[in-house]
Amino acid sequence: MSTLSDRMKAAGVNSTIKLNSFAAIEGEILLRFENLADDTIDEAASHFINVTAVVEAIWKSQNNEESLPEDALITRMNLAGTLEWAEMNNSQWKTVDDAPGPAAPSSQQLDSDIVEMKPMTIKNYWINGFY
Repeated sequence: MSTLSDRMKAAGVNSTIKLNSFAAIEGEILLRFENLADDTIDEAASHFINVTAVVEAIWKSQNNEESLPEDALITRMNLAGTLEWAEMNNSQWKTVDDAPGPAAPSSQQLDSDIVEMKPMTIKNYWINGFY
């Protein structure tokens, strides 16, 4: 049996990754990952985190090693944690001085369990079904 700390390290949470968890309503939490590495330093690198493994580690530490419920849903959110990341581009208004620019970033729902955390980035995930 491994500890919560061991499981977090195995999921990619290391000394430069700050993890905050916020209880929302019953059965739901918000996880906020921050890569504190400074991107002006040459050695600063991206880190990869397995979000599902982090959620499972938290669940198992609180529920006597039981498996994560199958109906648990992990959704990427905006920085405030109020809007799904996939819905971000649906709320843009065009003005007369809008110049064509680069395409908006694609939806980053949790298509993969593993997400890249570049230096100085923040990502929020809403976890539903955490009863």
